[in-house]
Amino acid sequence: TIAFEMAHQLTDAGERVAMLALIEAPRFPAIPENALGDDILLLMSFATDLASIAQVDLNTWRTTLSALSPEERLAWIQSKLANMGVLPEDLDPDYLDRMFRVYQAHLQAAFRYRPEPYSGPMGLIRAKESLDQQLKIYADQTYGWRTYCRGSMPIHDIPGNHYSIFSKENAAALAAVLEDLSSLE
Repeated sequence: TIAFEMAHQLTDAGERVAMLALIEAPRFPAIPENALGDDILLLMSFATDLASIAQVDLNTWRTTLSALSPEERLAWIQSKLANMGVLPEDLDPDYLDRMFRVYQAHLQAAFRYRPEPYSGPMGLIRAKESLDQQLKIYADQTYGWRTYCRGSMPIHDIPGNHYSIFSKENAAALAAVLEDLSSLE
């Protein structure tokens, strides 16, 4: 979303944008906007985002989190995710709290952002392991971006999930797609 807005502002200022590539970047977060006012739903969204493709029984989590005090909730999530191998067992709870606050601020900004259409080409790079989940949320293959892109919009799928798409194992595939997208006109 930041790359999209930067490209838009540069273009409006008369600058040429050589390439705009959105990497595993859905237009809207995968939760309803009313989640911002629901502490438990927001914590569950944070936990499932961290867990990525790990199986999480959200109904059980909601019941358990509802029974806990607000101070106990994040600690419970940390314990569950550490047991799943998603988080290190010795992770500083203050660090996780800061991560949660950043996640919350990101969601607030994403819901407030109202992009103007971008006239240039834009490439969308999607993570193969996240595709099924994302396509259940978004009605189109572009994760909600087609409405905002007036130029061509090639879509590339590469190995990984929302987080591992940037890993060492997937670097060559990501670099190849970025090289391909560099020739967009």
